[in-house]
Amino acid sequence: MNHTKIAVLGSALAFLIACNAAPVPATDPTDLTEANAQRWTVQVAQGETPSDPGNGQTAALSDDAAIKRIGATALRVDAAAAFRVQVGYTLATPVKLDPEGTLQLSLKAKNTEAFQKTSYTQSPTVLLYTGPNDYFSVESKGNPNDIPLMEIAKADWVDSKILLNGLGTWNVTKVGNADWNSINAVSISFDSFGFSPKYQVWLDGLILPKRP
Repeated sequence: MNHTKIAVLGSALAFLIACNAAPVPATDPTDLTEANAQRWTVQVAQGETPSDPGNGQTAALSDDAAIKRIGATALRVDAAAAFRVQVGYTLATPVKLDPEGTLQLSLKAKNTEAFQKTSYTQSPTVLLYTGPNDYFSVESKGNPNDIPLMEIAKADWVDSKILLNGLGTWNVTKVGNADWNSINAVSISFDSFGFSPKYQVWLDGLILPKRP
């Protein structure tokens, strides 16, 4: 593994509007998780929203060549405690996404506790941003008694094909003035019950359905 990055919670969604540590390339890779940990940022939160304090807890990001689904590496997230973790990626330039298209994402996890799926948080939740307060929220369908995808991902890789029109197994909700013609960033979050000292998540094959 390399390109390790460790962060604690700052202001809400600050990682999506702050400058990245690495130079921003002219274009983004097709798979946003491929050997690209230096371009991702991480926040740790304690409660129902990403703005809740994480009590100084941290999470680390790295490129993992040993555990991967496709390509050379997966994006590995090492959480130091059972808190809500949100990883974010700011695109080099805004892109147009096909609202009838399919977002692809593969997930794997290791956790001695259970991942949360309650009335206020899903594991995972994908957000597609036009601006800090304007985004599409993408959550797996079902009720709080269903098994969250992150729990299934503890056994093996889960390959998700997410229909952005909301007709598949994921709900898509527009918040604010989100615009499919101007997506600037993406985030993925997950949460864990209990007081596990740490847990790991691997993200791979994240491909956005772009259109010209």
